[in-house]
Order: sequence, then structure tokens, then C-alpha cells
Amino acid sequence: MKLLHKVLPLALLGLAATQAWAQTNTNPLQNCTPTQVRATERYWFAGNKIAMDFGVSGTALPTITANPATIPWVDEGTTVVTDSNGTLQFWVGQGNVYNRDQVVMSNGNGIVGNQSAVQVVVAFAAPDVPGKYFVVSTSGLAAGNPGTLLYSVVDMTANGGLGAVTSKNITVPGGISSNETLSAVPNNDGTGYWVLTTSYGTRNLVAQQFDSNGPVGAPVISTLSENVGNLFGSIYFNKDLTQFAVATSVQGSNASNVIRTMRFNAQTGQATEIASWRGGALGSAYAADFSPSGKYLYVSNIYPGQLYRYDVSSGDATTIKASEQYIGITGGSNGGGHVRRGADGAMWVANRDNTTGNSLTRIAAPEEALVANIGFALGNITLPAGANSVWGLPQTVAGCAKPLAPDAVPAVSGPAAPFYVGTPQTLAVNLSNQGGSGNVADGTLTINLPANVQAGSGLPAACTAVSPQQINCDLAAAGMGPVAPGANLGPLSIPVTVSAPGTYNVDVTVAGVTGETGAALLNNTAQTSITALALAPDAVPAISGPAAPFGVGTPQVLAVQVANNGAAGDVTDGTLTVTLPANVQVTGGASLPAGCTATTPQQIACNLALAGGPVAPGASLGPLNIPVTVSAPGTYSVDAVVTGVTGEVDAALLNNTAQTSITAQGSVPPVNGAAPVPTLGAGALAALSAALGALAIATRRRKARSAE
Repeated sequence: MKLLHKVLPLALLGLAATQAWAQTNTNPLQNCTPTQVRATERYWFAGNKIAMDFGVSGTALPTITANPATIPWVDEGTTVVTDSNGTLQFWVGQGNVYNRDQVVMSNGNGIVGNQSAVQVVVAFAAPDVPGKYFVVSTSGLAAGNPGTLLYSVVDMTANGGLGAVTSKNITVPGGISSNETLSAVPNNDGTGYWVLTTSYGTRNLVAQQFDSNGPVGAPVISTLSENVGNLFGSIYFNKDLTQFAVATSVQGSNASNVIRTMRFNAQTGQATEIASWRGGALGSAYAADFSPSGKYLYVSNIYPGQLYRYDVSSGDATTIKASEQYIGITGGSNGGGHVRRGADGAMWVANRDNTTGNSLTRIAAPEEALVANIGFALGNITLPAGANSVWGLPQTVAGCAKPLAPDAVPAVSGPAAPFYVGTPQTLAVNLSNQGGSGNVADGTLTINLPANVQAGSGLPAACTAVSPQQINCDLAAAGMGPVAPGANLGPLSIPVTVSAPGTYNVDVTVAGVTGETGAALLNNTAQTSITALALAPDAVPAISGPAAPFGVGTPQVLAVQVANNGAAGDVTDGTLTVTLPANVQVTGGASLPAGCTATTPQQIACNLALAGGPVAPGASLGPLNIPVTVSAPGTYSVDAVVTGVTGEVDAALLNNTAQTSITAQGSVPPVNGAAPVPTLGAGALAALSAALGALAIATRRRKARSAE
């Protein structure tokens, strides 16, 4: 008994833990990351031509445009399907399924439903069939006209990824009575979805499960604390899918607006009320949605348009009702409409008002404790010309619509900076798998090169040059695949050479990947541009003469060189011209270097092709020794210039001249380092002459005395 006394509490504790785990595991399963879920909320289409793009991340204002397509005025509910990469798949409104090109999808017209319902249509992906979606609609109509649920099937692998409706308007079995409330949520293990609605004049909340084949099992009925009103209403889940809100209203009795928060068992389909209270009595309750944190519930009424807010964090009906805050008017007698949590973290309100229907209302700070600080201002978002708000705002795809799997996406890049013709270059090619599931295990990656661009040697092992302009890489070869979802292959280094200057586009394509269909085929190409420059020599002359002064009339030598400072391309031709100033001439009878000719005594022209060319990049020609003689003392400038070099353009022409200075004196300097003989001025010469004359007279007198 003592052993039993110890074991029994442990067993009960284990049972309690198991039950607690089971309870937490019954919430709807969100099988995507928050980043992916955010991407699925990217696009909204509603009203008259309203098209909104929230981007795939962030809280910035969406881009709002007037849809250019010819689309009927959409009074109320729409649904938009965007995959977890942020790629629009399709949207549904006013009985039509529109593809991403804003054209009615093949067989996409005539979706049966009450087009004036608050939530006329929802959509979700078949869990195990890539590209397959269910579109569920309700024919329930306000004023107590019960409807039924119908479903259609969309195949996004059809028509090159633009999709087609393959089955249409099939009645959901089970005799479900529906009204204007309609929502969908994943089940607890990711194998299907639950579709939720309410039934007029009853206390029934109905949940019908779908798997990848369609409706499965009988409808599950949950009992509410009060009857469902016979007018408008909505069902929306909070961001983490742990609660949902049901709003309903009664025709002619605004005091009968009922708002409920509920918890959903996504394993069994049963729902449980958390709290139920009467909503604001100004207008008929139309829609209710949670703030991003889930702390607040925003409720919109119409006829007239009004907006209320409740703090639902307590879970107690009395406390919630006591927290009611009236926010303001959302339109005139016909105004107001849907309130929805946007992908940007704001709350959005439609405005059907006849005079201000060209605007929406955006509440930028819905979590602020004081209503005065939430940023409410009626019609603060002006719509573009041609777009109008009606009552409705969209639902986005339930769960997470993953891209068709696999999804092979190539990328290619080349040298960022221009390069010279003939110099080997490398293209970097990558392949990523952006699909939701399934490996890229085969197929061909093809690099197409334009004319004048050829494949070089040293290709990757799995790649073959089938022509100088085409390289095929086998993705099934060893070292290539398989590429798992989210993984990357590469970079593959593709050597190429360009034979002529210009800018060229290089294209990369992926084909033949098993399982890749529909929208996944739309991103199978990539392109980059590369720029090749002409081979450009740069001829730069240099000239030097005697460093020290020299004597007039003594032959001297000028040393002339030509360097090629270009990055590519030889100096193969052109003329080097040396120009001498007056009093400087080519030395008579002296030989000039090969290829050089004295066209005048003051000009020497050297043909670079004959004077030692070609000159390779980085090399020099010369020195060419030019003999000259100066006929008068002075300092003289000698110029050298290069012209006519083939291929030399632009900046290379700016350094084609050179200059040096030489100095000639009136007498020849002594050799061997002796002191120079000084020159005498006119006075000194006269004095010297007189002295020499006196010396001569004295000498003759001595000689005469000696003779006597």
C-alpha cells in the first residue's frame, strides 16, 4: 500500500503532464516562420480597383495604386493568396478568380456566393499537393437568409503558373447552414484546414475540416451562449492563432450586437467561448479584428460607420465591456465598413461613405493605451484617382502558402568593372532552391554567351561547352545536387574571353528539374552584363639632352624614348617627331637612328614601326640618339611628340608630348677638369693690348743696346 501510495501520485502527475501537453498541442499549427507569414500578407485587393502592396517585410506604408485591369466593383469580402516568398498567386472578388496578371483565371468566373457578404470567400493551400488551393464561399445573406458553403479548386501549376479553376461550386456536404461569417485556419498537425462559419437564428458555430482532397468528416458544431444575429458578422483569429473573435448583429436591433472571443481546438474542431458581451449600439456590428499584440479587439459598425475598441486581455466579459472605448465615426449613414489588421502593424478601416469613399482610415499605433494616441483620423489615407473604398477589406490566405516545390532559381554575375578585350574573365553562377519542399536533383543549367564572348578552358567538372557560346551543366552530376530547399549550389566559375569591345548580356537558364511546375518556372532565368574595352596602347615620349652646358659648335646628342604605359595593346605604328628650335640643327654628316629622317634641319621624324616597334605594354623603345649642334649660345627647349598610334584614344592622347632644355656657351669648356679660361671684357682687352705694346717697345730697345 505504501508503494501504491507513492506510485499513484506520480502516475497522476504524468497523466496531468500528458494532458497539459495535449491541450497545448491543439492550437492551430502555423507551419511557416513569422517572416514567411508576413510575406503571405503582402497584397490586398478590395473595393473599386484598390491594389495595395505592403512589401514582404517592415511596417512602412503600403504602396497603393488603382488596379489598371478591368475589374468589377467589389462591394465586400475578397481573399488574396500570396505565397511565402511574397509572390502573388491569385485573388478572389465579386465571383471571379483573378491571376497575378489581374486577368480572370481560366474557368475562374462564376464563383457562387453572396457577393455582398462581409466574408464571402476564403482560400487555403492543399497541404500535400503543391500548387493546389481550395476556395470556399458562402451564399448566406444578411436579413436572415441562410446559405450553404461551396468550394472550388485552383491548380496553380496550370497555364505556365497563371493557374486554372479545375473544379467549381461544389457543395460542402453535411447540410451546413452558413451566413456572412467565414474564416479558415490550419488544423493542429498541418495535415489540413478547418473552415468556420455561423448559422443564422441558432447558437451554432460550425467547423468543417478539409484535407488535400477536400472536405473530410462531418461538420463539428460548437454551441454559443447566444443566438447568431441575422445580419452582418465576421470571424478573425489573432496573430498567433490562439484566439478568434466572432461578431454578429441583428437587423433592426443594434443593442443586440454580440462580440465574442473564443478558443479553438484545432484537433477536434470544437470551439469554446472565452467571453461574450454586447457591442457598441451605434450602428450594426460588421467586423472585429485583433490588434497585432492581441491585447485589443477593434470592432467596426456600419449604418452609420462607427469604431470601438476593447481590451480583451483579461478574458472576463464584464471587464472587457467596461474597457469599451468609442474611437469615432468611420463614415456617414452608408459609411464605414471592414476593420482589419494590416501587414504593416496598423489597423485599417474601409469607408463606404458616398462623399469620402476615395479614402481609407489607417490607425498607425493600435497598441497605444489611450485612444487619443492611436492615430485615428477619418480618411487619412487618400486613394489614387480611379480607386474607391466600399465596405470590404480582404482576408489573406489561411496558413502558409509555400511556393511550388522545388523552385530552382539561377543567378549570374561577372566582373563589376570593365576589362580589356582578350583578357580572361570569370562568370560566377549560382543556383538556389527557393521551393517549399523537394530537392533540385536534376535538370540542366545552361549559360548562353553572345557573339564575341566565348567559353574558356577550365570549366567545372559537370559543365561542358557544347559550343563556344553555350555551356551546359548537369545538375544531377556528382558534386552538383541535390540542392535542398533553402540551400545554394555554387558559385560555379565559368571562364570566358571577349574578342571585341562592347557591353554583352550573358543569360543563364535552368530547365528539366523534376517536380518544378507552375509559378516555380517563372524565375528560371537570370542575366548579367559585362563590358569589354578595346585594347588601348598609351605611347608616352621622353627626351633628355646634356645635363651640363656645352660649347657652341660642339656636336651633342639628344636621347629620345617612347614607353607604352597602356594596360593592353602594343604600340605598333605612329610617328615620333623631334622639333628643334632656331640655332639648333641636326649635326651635318651625322647618322640618325634607323627609322628616323631629318625632314628639315629643325625636325626629325621617326617611324615607330621601323625604329624598334612594336612596343608591348610596360616596355620602352629607345633611347634613340639624335645628333645636334648649336650655332649660338643660349638655353633652348627641344620638343618631342608622338602621333598616329593605332588604338590610342581619349586620355592616352593627353601625355603624347615631352620637352627638355639644353644650354650652349660661347667657348668650349676645358677638358679633364681644368679651370676654365676666363673671358675678358672690352676694357680689359684694351688694357691688355696697351700693356703688350709697351712690352714690345721695351723689348726692342734692349735688343738695340745689346747690338751697340
